[in-house]
Amino acid sequence: MFRKLFAVMLMVAMCMTVTACSGDNKTSENSGNVGSDATETAESGTAETVNEEIPAYVPFDWTNVADTAASAFEYTTPDGNVLILGYTGTDTTVRIPETIDGLPVTDIGVDVFRNNETITHVYIPDSVTVIGENTFRGCTALVEVRFSDTLRYIPVAIFSGCKALKYANMPAALVGIEQSAFLDCVLLTEVILPESCNYISEKAFSGCTSLTTVYAPKVENIGQLTFSDCANLTNVTLYEGCYLHGNAFNSCKKLSGVTILPIEEGSLRNVRLIFENGILYMTNTEGSYMYAMRMFEGYKCDTLVLNPATTELHFAAFYGCGFSSAEIPANVTKIESRAFSGCLNLTTITFQSGSALNTIEREAVAYCNALVTVDLSAVPADANIHEEAFNGKSAADYAPAK
Repeated sequence: MFRKLFAVMLMVAMCMTVTACSGDNKTSENSGNVGSDATETAESGTAETVNEEIPAYVPFDWTNVADTAASAFEYTTPDGNVLILGYTGTDTTVRIPETIDGLPVTDIGVDVFRNNETITHVYIPDSVTVIGENTFRGCTALVEVRFSDTLRYIPVAIFSGCKALKYANMPAALVGIEQSAFLDCVLLTEVILPESCNYISEKAFSGCTSLTTVYAPKVENIGQLTFSDCANLTNVTLYEGCYLHGNAFNSCKKLSGVTILPIEEGSLRNVRLIFENGILYMTNTEGSYMYAMRMFEGYKCDTLVLNPATTELHFAAFYGCGFSSAEIPANVTKIESRAFSGCLNLTTITFQSGSALNTIEREAVAYCNALVTVDLSAVPADANIHEEAFNGKSAADYAPAK
């Protein structure tokens, strides 16, 4: 176990990247091949899975590439630093200079390269500490960006819709990845984050349909739909102290489990992830609650087996799962809306004797067209059960036959 962990950490130190392939990195041995199920389209989105072999990608060698001329940029010089406002050049390979007019280039503004359909490779020097939103959005020919190692935040929608993007290094100083940063980057296959990275915002990698591997060793917060519609995602490593939204992995149809890296001894962070029987749970150090956050669609079973200590079933917790029956543990007090959304094989829901249930929200069971029976006989009579909790109908419509 310790040798494996050491090997993984060594890998991270050598290759903190987002890439379509990373050479000899063992975590991506098969990342050039999308897989035999690549024609499948995710249920909850419109992103299409790439259905072709992705050739091994070798990062661009910038050693002998000269800086792009200052005349190719629009810029201003507030406070003695250069802020790049636009790119008017025609080069497909762009190396942003570290200085212009003797002043350091520290900022790249919003929309600088947006919708440029000719650039393929961009080098950002280490002098740059801030990059604006949408910088490369819609750059359909862009293959690679070399970030500065001083960059702390990857901004909103920076690569949204960059369908040719295969590689972007993760800066050593990275703290966070903002909303929709890599949305629909369909050729990315791997995300390897440094330990400095603390959060990933909503939809950051949504629609990355060739993505197979995510390594997030110290990420403490993962937003809604962050990896949704990543139809080929199979290998995920998370931090035990991570807080994540249950729908972060919606429509990841091949994902059946995760690896959880243990929290540091003595840590004051009062959040813990637990994974068992295909389900990712969130709890605290006291064990005063246990939320079922997400069951992975790639985990196959006929009967849902929940941890007996489970207290709540969260929004979309079992979205798209294939089990046919579910018994709800006695400790569960709440079932949120859409907890059982799109469970097409689900026929029966029962509750354990002594149930403490007090709330079932509207459409807690939704689009479960095979549902026949919901047995509430063990549920307290005063429980607050929405009149449209089950496929838009009341529990009476699914009561067991007498």
